[in-house]
Amino acid sequence: MAAPTWVQNPTTGADANATSTTLAFVSNVTAGNSIFVGIRIGATGRTITVSDTLGNTYGGSPGTTGDVTQAQTTDGHQTYLFSAHNIAGGANTVTVAISGAATTIRFNIGEASFGGTASLDQTASAEGNGTDPSSGATATTTINDELVVGVGSNSAGTAWTAGGTYTERGNAPVADTGRTAMETLIVSTTGAQTATWTITGTKTWSALVGTYGVAGAAAGHPAMRRWGGVPYMMITSPGWVN
Repeated sequence: MAAPTWVQNPTTGADANATSTTLAFVSNVTAGNSIFVGIRIGATGRTITVSDTLGNTYGGSPGTTGDVTQAQTTDGHQTYLFSAHNIAGGANTVTVAISGAATTIRFNIGEASFGGTASLDQTASAEGNGTDPSSGATATTTINDELVVGVGSNSAGTAWTAGGTYTERGNAPVADTGRTAMETLIVSTTGAQTATWTITGTKTWSALVGTYGVAGAAAGHPAMRRWGGVPYMMITSPGWVN
């Protein structure tokens, strides 16, 4: 079974005090892949609209949750994860817009390849105060090969470092009002997944995680096909693009 492939992500995320802002992929995205958007909004309870120049549809947009969300009830920010699957290909810029008055919007984007149409499997989220943000554990995943996407935000500009075997996939710029980080992990067996980080200084934070795999490729039940009358298994794995 081939390992998933990360395709691309901008090094620096979007950063604005506004009702909408944009972030472009460095290279063209590939048709059939997936896009992930990790967002921090400097207020809670807003309706979030995620769109792009290729007209891809982001699950839960417009809405107040996306794939998963977590409010930080002490300092009043909120973190979200949105995704689009089986995307159109080409040059692409992602826009995040919010309802209500202007506030800080920070987000990171990335592209992943799954060898098929991916879908959301499990999520978890948490908030806290300290130097070691954690999403908490998901329920056991149901697909062997999955991409795990973690998004974390905090109350003031500080450095985020991906935890464990996760890979950092972008940090929104540091301003005095908080940073947003995205990280990923590719797994080949089912199990509970937790996104973790370390940050400099004790801060209030929110963290979340989503797991994604190829729709219909249930754990232990790869698709059976036939070639020349001989049955064989077709197995694909996710891969991160940007």
